[in-house]
Amino acid sequence: MSEVKRLLNQMTNDRRAVIYARVSSQKQDKDGNLERQIDRLLKWSKENNYEVVKVFKDTASGINDKRKGFWKMMEFIKENNIPYLIVEFHDRLTRFGLEYVKALLKEYDTQLITVESKISKDKMHELVEDLITIITSFTARTYGVRSQKFKKVKEILQDEATQNATA
Repeated sequence: MSEVKRLLNQMTNDRRAVIYARVSSQKQDKDGNLERQIDRLLKWSKENNYEVVKVFKDTASGINDKRKGFWKMMEFIKENNIPYLIVEFHDRLTRFGLEYVKALLKEYDTQLITVESKISKDKMHELVEDLITIITSFTARTYGVRSQKFKKVKEILQDEATQNATA
């Protein structure tokens, strides 16, 4: 069925697309990186005869799975049978789990189009920041769990000490 829909889209020349743009930090957003990314994607879409029906954007880490713009975009694609999703780099869409996103897009009969393939030094710096975020998150979870265990043990020992003092 998906192949029939894809062929129908080609036959009707349905060039409707959505754009998704993302930057990792508020600083990048304030510096205008997000708007410049959107402008580049709009220009590329126009040059390649895509009809951009909506632009979605986020200012959040690519490892964050609670990005509002991303989920609104996915819902919009599904509800409106959008045949194309255009991003600048794969990592703008997600840092991890790209194959899962591609599989979901395939279920929606949507083709992912990546405008650029080479990652710039800026993008590498951003990837390093994301890796630091992952390490920080896992470290916080580990020490958070240990901290909770320590608090429980401390409470038990204090209760024991109180009971022994009153006995």
